[in-house]
Amino acid sequence: MYQWMSLGFVEPPSILSTRQLSENYVRQLLGLSFLQVSKIARLHHEDGIMLTMHDLVHDLARSVMVHEVLDATKKQSTGGSYCRYVLVNDCSKPLELYTSSPTKIRAMRFLGCPRIEPCGDAFSSAKSLRVLDLSGCSILRLQDSIGKLKQLRYLSAPRIPSQIIPSCIAKLSKLMYLNLSGSMISALPKSIGDIKGLMHLDISDCMLIENLPESFVNLKMLVHLDLLNCCQLRGVSKALIGLTNIRYLNLSLRPEPDNILPLEGMTEVICDLAELQYLGLSWAMHSIFGHDGSHETFSFIDRICTLSNLEHLDLSCNCNIICVPESICNLSKLHTLNLLNCTRLARLPECIVKMDSLKILNVTGCSELDKSTLSRSKMFALLPHFVVHSDDGESSSNIGLLCHANPNELHISSLDNVKSTEEVQSIKLMEKHGIYDLKLEWTRDAKRYVEDAEVLEQLVPPSTLRTFNMKGYNSVTLSAWFMGINLHLPHLIKIQMWDLCKCNSLSPLGQLPNLQDLILGGMDSITIIEEGFCGGARAFPRLKKFSLCSMKNMEVWNTTYSYGNGDVFMFPCLVELTICDCPKLRLKPCPPRAKKWEIENSDNVLSSWEETCPSSSVALTDVFVTVKSSKVPLDQWMLLHHLHTITELSIISCTDLACSSPEIIQDLSFIKSLWLKDNAQPELPRWLCDLVSLRELLLTEWTELSDLQESMRHLTSLEELSLYQCPSIIELPEWLGDLGALKEIVISDCRGIKYLPKSILKLSNLKEISIYECPELAEWCELEENKKKLAHIYWKDIDINSKGNKEAPSIHKNWNQKFEQ
Repeated sequence: MYQWMSLGFVEPPSILSTRQLSENYVRQLLGLSFLQVSKIARLHHEDGIMLTMHDLVHDLARSVMVHEVLDATKKQSTGGSYCRYVLVNDCSKPLELYTSSPTKIRAMRFLGCPRIEPCGDAFSSAKSLRVLDLSGCSILRLQDSIGKLKQLRYLSAPRIPSQIIPSCIAKLSKLMYLNLSGSMISALPKSIGDIKGLMHLDISDCMLIENLPESFVNLKMLVHLDLLNCCQLRGVSKALIGLTNIRYLNLSLRPEPDNILPLEGMTEVICDLAELQYLGLSWAMHSIFGHDGSHETFSFIDRICTLSNLEHLDLSCNCNIICVPESICNLSKLHTLNLLNCTRLARLPECIVKMDSLKILNVTGCSELDKSTLSRSKMFALLPHFVVHSDDGESSSNIGLLCHANPNELHISSLDNVKSTEEVQSIKLMEKHGIYDLKLEWTRDAKRYVEDAEVLEQLVPPSTLRTFNMKGYNSVTLSAWFMGINLHLPHLIKIQMWDLCKCNSLSPLGQLPNLQDLILGGMDSITIIEEGFCGGARAFPRLKKFSLCSMKNMEVWNTTYSYGNGDVFMFPCLVELTICDCPKLRLKPCPPRAKKWEIENSDNVLSSWEETCPSSSVALTDVFVTVKSSKVPLDQWMLLHHLHTITELSIISCTDLACSSPEIIQDLSFIKSLWLKDNAQPELPRWLCDLVSLRELLLTEWTELSDLQESMRHLTSLEELSLYQCPSIIELPEWLGDLGALKEIVISDCRGIKYLPKSILKLSNLKEISIYECPELAEWCELEENKKKLAHIYWKDIDINSKGNKEAPSIHKNWNQKFEQ
C-alpha cells in the first residue's frame, strides 16, 4: 500500500485508514481477477495472505508497459528512455548500464544479490526515484548519496551492519515509509523529526539503539511504529507524547531472559494513543512493572481497555498477568487477544465469552486458567485447540469463526459436528499460510451430519504445513488432495494418522521429499503395505522414524520395492522402527535397515522369518532392540538372526525367556547393555552367563526373582549392575567380588537386602554405589565398621530417610531415555 501511495497511484487516506483503504483496493482487484490468492507462497506474518497476479493479467500488463519495466533478472533485458520500474540482480553495476535515462526511474528493487555490495553511486543518478527496496542485496551502510533522492517516499533497507545512519536521510522530506529492521545501527539521526510526512517506521530488532532523538515527537503523521526487540531503547514513552495518529505500535520483546525494553511512563502515555488498532506487549510487562508487579499490570491493562479502536492486543509471555479486568469487554472492536504463555493467568472476566467482535483468543500455556467455559463458546476461536460445536436445530456450526484465524498451530476437533461443506469451505484453510502444525480430529463413533470425506475435501491445508495429524476419520477413501499430498504439502516433516478405521487404502506418502517421521495407527481396514505406498521411485528419501501401532488386521509389509533392475528398501534412511499391537503382521522379504527397533505384542514380526534373508539384506552394527509383551519363547525370535551385532537389548513383560537355540545365543553375544523388566520367570535366564561382552545389566520390577545365579560370576566385563524393585532378593552373593570390572552398583526399592557381602572389599574398581528405599541396607552402610568396608568407593549416594516412592536411580532414567523415547 505504501508503495502505491509513494508512486502516486492512490492518495494518502483522509477518512479511511491506510489499512482500510488498501483492503478496499485489494478487494476490488480480487473481484476483477487482477489478483488471486496464492496457493503455494509462504508468509512469515501471522495474519498475512500472499496475493499473486494471474499469469494472463501479468502478461497483459507487461505488454502494455513493455517500455516502462526493466527486469534485469531476464536475459537480454534492457531499458529505454521510458523506463520507470527496475528490478536489478547485480547492484554492483551503475544504473547507466541498464537504462539510458536513470533519472526517470520511479521504483527500483534489488533481488537475488544478497552477497553483493552496491557500487558507490548505485542509485544516486535516479533523481526521480520514489520507491527503493534494498532488502535483497548486501548493503554494508547507507551512503550519503541517499540524500540526493529528494522524491523518495519509500525506503526499505533492513539488516544494515553499520552502526551509523547518515544524517542526510532527514533531508528526504517526502519519505513516508522507512524500514531499518534488523540493523546494527546505534542511533537514528537527531533530525529524524524533520521527515514530517513519515507514516511507517520499522526499527524492529535494532538491538543497539539506546535512545530516540528529541525530534522524534515531531513525527505527527506516524501511523505504524515497530520497536520489536529494541531491548536497549530508552525514552519510548516520552517520544510517543503527541503522536496520536499511531495505529500500529509493537513494543514486544523476544522471549530471552536478558531482554528488557525500558518502558517507564507508558502507563501515563497509553491512554492518549486513541487511534491504536494494534498493540504488541509480548514479554514486555516486566520491563514496566517488574516480574512481581501484578497489581500495576492489572491497572495498566485497565487503561489499555479505554482504547476504543483497538483490534489486536498481544499480551503473550507476561508472567505478571494474573487476571484480566472486566473493562476488556469495553473494546467493542477487539478481534484478537493473545495471552499465550501467561503462565500465572488464573481468571478471565465472564463477559469475554459474549464479546461479539472477538474472533481469536489464544490461551495456550495458561496452565492455571480454567478453560472449560471458554471451550464451549461459539463466539470466538479458542486457539490453538478449536472445538467444533453445533446444537440440535441449528443450521450451522461455529467452524466459520476460523475464517479469521491464521495461527502457527491449529487443532480442530469434533469435526463430526460440521453441518455443511459450505461452512468448511468458508474458512479457506488453504490460504492460512501462518499454519505449520495442523491436527484434524473427528469423534470416532459420533453422529455425522456430513460425510468425513466431504469435510476433508474442503480442508486442504496450506503449503506451509510442517506437521499433520489426522484422527477419527470414518470414510472409506481419502480425498483427492490427500492422494496427491506431495503436490499440496511438499514441506511436511511429520505425519500422524490414527483411528481411520474404515479407510482401506494409503496415499502415496513416499514422494514427500522432506518427510522424516511417520506414524500409522488404528487403521483396521489396511491389510498390506506395498509398492503403491511409495508412489514411485526414490521413495521416502528422508524418513527416519516409522511407527505402526494397533494395526490389528495388517498382515504384510513388503519392505522393498522394484526399482531399475532390482529391489531397494522402502525406507533407505530409516533409523527408528516401532511396531506395536500388530499381531498378524509379517515383514518380508527382509528386515528394514533400522538401528533402533521396538516390537510390542507383535510376535509374528519376531518369529516369522526364514533362516536366511535375500541378498538385499544389509548387516547392521550397534543395533538397539526393545521387545515388549512377547508370548513366544525367546528361541523362536528368528528376527535376531538378521539384526547382526545387537549391542543394547531391552526385554519387558515377556513370558518365556528360556532358550535352547545356540544360534539365538550367538546372536546375543555382542550385547553390551541388557535391561530385563517385569518378566514372569522366577529366575534369570541361563544364557545370561554367555554374554561375555555385557557391560551394563539392569533388573527391574522382577517380583519373583529371589537370587542372582552363580553363573553370573563369569560376566567379567560387567561394569554397571542395577537392581530396581526386586523385593524377593534378600542378599547379594559373595561371588559378587569376582566381578572385577564392576564400577557402579545401584540398589533401589529392594527392601529384603539388609547388608552387602564381605567380598565388596575385593571390588577395587568400584567407584560408585547408590542405595534408595532400602532402609535396613542404608542403616547397615552408616555403621562405622561398615563405612570402613566402603571407604575405597569414591561416590556413595545412600538415602537413609527414604520411606515412600522415590525417583528411579540415574541408570534407570538413562535406560528410559534409550528405550522409551
